[in-house]
Amino acid sequence: MSTPSSDLVSKIAALCRKAESTDSPHEAEALMAGAQRLATLAAIDLQVARSYKPLHERPKSLVVESVDIGPKRKVGLRTYVRLFVAVARPNDVRVTVAADNTRVFAHGYDHDVAVLRCLYPSLLVQMVAASDSYVRNGSWREGYYTDRHGVRRHVTARQARISFQESYAETIESRLFAARQDTILTFGASPDEANGPSTSNSSDGASQRRAQLALVDKSAEVERFFRSKVATRSSWRQAVAVSRTAARAGSAAGRKAVLSSPNALGSSKGYLGAG
Repeated sequence: MSTPSSDLVSKIAALCRKAESTDSPHEAEALMAGAQRLATLAAIDLQVARSYKPLHERPKSLVVESVDIGPKRKVGLRTYVRLFVAVARPNDVRVTVAADNTRVFAHGYDHDVAVLRCLYPSLLVQMVAASDSYVRNGSWREGYYTDRHGVRRHVTARQARISFQESYAETIESRLFAARQDTILTFGASPDEANGPSTSNSSDGASQRRAQLALVDKSAEVERFFRSKVATRSSWRQAVAVSRTAARAGSAAGRKAVLSSPNALGSSKGYLGAG
């Protein structure tokens, strides 16, 4: 028998597959905020349910999962990891990274990690396709950067790709956090109110506070779990974006990235990398 969590993940996975195959501009306009909204609502509901139980009776669903990002020496793994982190943070999943960027370790509630496994591959497919298209069109050749010695140099194709993908990941993270916040603000509202002008009252305010506190509690629990599992800390450095031209293009692609239409969402171990 399927569980509510597995049903949710199956729905998001199906929507991701649909998004990866669509060429419809209308689909591209239908922002991925709906997917994050669905994930956030489920997380709030689960945390509120947990909070009504004594600590010793709460389900032990905090997990550490290893996720392969790509093979050794593959170019671009650092930006793949950056995208993984960008999707993990808004879903309260903490991440540690292997030294060679081939693998990450996701720490969090099993439901959130499962959602992350669904969202990340689809966004990665879109990021790789968009950056490949950008590099092929050659507009990155107009970019320059100043190296550490103060010398002005032409941007290389590799630098353009990294700059594009870094900016894409940053934009995705901002959008997911915005979708998470919008979900909190509409939590407890009727479907009509959630999709139209706000008609806030004291009940809505109480629902929003309950949602916010539930997510704060969940984040604190994940942080305690993370600290109990990770004894040593090492700094992970993301790739450096040097081309402003490529970064602007990557940000634009990130704003267009899509998982599904709002209407579709509102009704309710191999590599994860691409290329």
